[in-house]
Order: sequence, then C-alpha cells, then structure tokens
Amino acid sequence: MPRVHTQTARKDLYYRGKRIEDPKTKSGYRLDRSQPADEDDKVQIKKGQVYYRWKFRYGGEIRSTVRPRPSQLTQSSFLSQAYALQERLEDFVGTEWQDIVDEAVALADEARELADECQNSLDNMPYQLQESDTGYLLQERIEEMEQFASECEEFQDEGTLQDQYEDYEDAQEAFQSLCINV
Repeated sequence: MPRVHTQTARKDLYYRGKRIEDPKTKSGYRLDRSQPADEDDKVQIKKGQVYYRWKFRYGGEIRSTVRPRPSQLTQSSFLSQAYALQERLEDFVGTEWQDIVDEAVALADEARELADECQNSLDNMPYQLQESDTGYLLQERIEEMEQFASECEEFQDEGTLQDQYEDYEDAQEAFQSLCINV
C-alpha cells in the first residue's frame, strides 16, 4: 500500500489546474494546480485546509480532504472489494433486527460472488500454475470468502438472533465484529 501523507494546503488547489510550459520536462509542459485551468475549474482544496495525498508506483498523485480507506489504497481488484466489504461491516448502523438480517444477506452474497470470481480465475489457470503460490493464494482467498459468508449467514434469521442476543445492540456489536482475514 502506498504511504499516505498529511499536508496543509499553502494555496488553493484546483481539480484540473493550468498547463504551463516547462522546457525541463519531456512533454514541454507541467501542471500547476494552484492556478485554475479555466473559469469552470473549481477549487478542490482550499488554502489552509488539511488534505491527504498518496501515489501508486506507476500513477499520478491522488489528493483528498478525507482520509483514504484501505479499499482506496490498493490496486488489487480482490483486495479492494474485500476491504470494501469489511468497511461496510464496520460502518453498519441499523435500528431494527431486520436491518442486520438484510445486511448479512447482502454481505454473504457479495462474499460468495468474490469467492466465485477467485474460483473462476483458479479454474482458468493451467494445471501447473494451480499448484504454484498463485494457485494457493487463490485457494486461500476462496476459503476466506466462503468462511466470511458462512459467518454472515449466522445472522440471517431474525428469530434466532433475538433468541441468541439479549438486545439489539449486542447483536449489532457481534455482527460488526466479523472480519475478513486477507
């Protein structure tokens, strides 16, 4: 994952920025985000505002006024989706028993879809590669997603939940304590 830096903006930073001639660069231009590209270019980060910036190895710098989530800090499709499931679980706020049941069904379905994608990738690999480290990694991911889906399914019956937990807050806390080990 890339390192995230926290900074305070010394100038207004615009979304697009102005292209300025620069003979030192290969293209002959550089981007100056402290100047608007045109009258439609809006301020992304205001002067004095704290923002976060990070950069992937082969990509441009990304800036945000909100701390990035783990799902934003990876370029792996699987990890991004798995982290997003975990983030949904951590951010879950419900008010009724049925809210937990509905979210558990949705998370279990998405986890199973992710496991199916990994299984398809594994099945499409040549036999020799299936026995390699990549094959074992895919198998571990499949098992982890299946296990997470099974844990979510334990929360899919409202009657069982009410019998198992004294009040709604205990059930919600137990539901949010589920985790994906990837």
